[in-house]
Amino acid sequence: MSEADKGPLWARRLGATTPFTFPLPPSSSNLTELAAAVDRGIAAAQQRRPGASESGGAAGLDGGQLDVFIETRLSEGKDGTIVERMADGRTMLHDLAAARPESVIEVLQRGGGVVLHRPERVLDVVNRLVAAECVGDGVRVTATVVLGSVPDPSASPRASEQLVLSFDEGTIVEPTGQDPIELQVGVWSRVPAPSRIHAGPSSRTVVLNMLRFDAVERRQLVLARAACHPLLRIDAPTSFDDPAIPYGEPGPTDLVEHTRLGLRTVLDDVTDAELEWWWRLATELEPVPLSRHLTLPPLVRGRFPGGVGIIGIDGVQAEVSAGRNTFSLSLPVLEALPEFVSGATCATGDPRFTELAGATLAAGLAEPVAP
Repeated sequence: MSEADKGPLWARRLGATTPFTFPLPPSSSNLTELAAAVDRGIAAAQQRRPGASESGGAAGLDGGQLDVFIETRLSEGKDGTIVERMADGRTMLHDLAAARPESVIEVLQRGGGVVLHRPERVLDVVNRLVAAECVGDGVRVTATVVLGSVPDPSASPRASEQLVLSFDEGTIVEPTGQDPIELQVGVWSRVPAPSRIHAGPSSRTVVLNMLRFDAVERRQLVLARAACHPLLRIDAPTSFDDPAIPYGEPGPTDLVEHTRLGLRTVLDDVTDAELEWWWRLATELEPVPLSRHLTLPPLVRGRFPGGVGIIGIDGVQAEVSAGRNTFSLSLPVLEALPEFVSGATCATGDPRFTELAGATLAAGLAEPVAP
């Protein structure tokens, strides 16, 4: 069986020469060592997850770093949501960019709060913990920093569960429909989502909002994949009111019924496990803040949610996919990929890893390691 004949039916239909080829697991190309390395990488990331022995409680994130981040974001007035508690008990959400500094203070004093988004772009420790959760637990993570209280759970990103770390006494988390939980300072707590946070005006809380592959994500992924299916181009501009001639059909067709049939065809060609793997493989990680420089750090390790997908291999190079990125690797570099994916510490001075380190650091798929 040729490489193009392996894998799920819709991947075979696309073949290796079309722009819509879907990645397949390493095992589909008999890359057993790479497949085993992915499992080792997951196990290594699990040891770095919040609350694991290697992460050590707050995992090196101190209140001083958090204060600098909060003050900078508030002064810049960006990447934040103000959660205002009204006199009648309702809550209103406002963009931080449109708020006056004095109004933020008033909101905090009246029992509201500010949700600051994407701290992993600035805080090295949060960046690494987000990656450890994504790789080790197969989830997608949206990190936030909360100042004060969040009485409305809709202010937080959609999530299946949350990891919460309080830096101040008296912070209470109230999962929807469950009893409130008082957080222990400096200790990660895992709670169901969505939840409300009740705290003092100056209290600081770090929240990792973790999303697992569910029915909503499955539907969105199927629609995204279906748009590139050779028998179903549902992204093509057309009218749903009149008969149309979709790609591959001989004449006018009821487009709604055609779309339903096409989606059923897609689902017949792929299993839920394959869909979930594609979803994990497409997880995007923010580059480690300290890695945004021109000189490669001496030591790095890979962090690949979902592992690596194989698009194609010929006698010269391999096309692989990870984190919505496609990489062209020479065969010697492909041979070194298992060690890199496994989470082992790799020296960038080694020619086998120099190319990998440069490409993956920029894509968020690697992180520097202290000597």
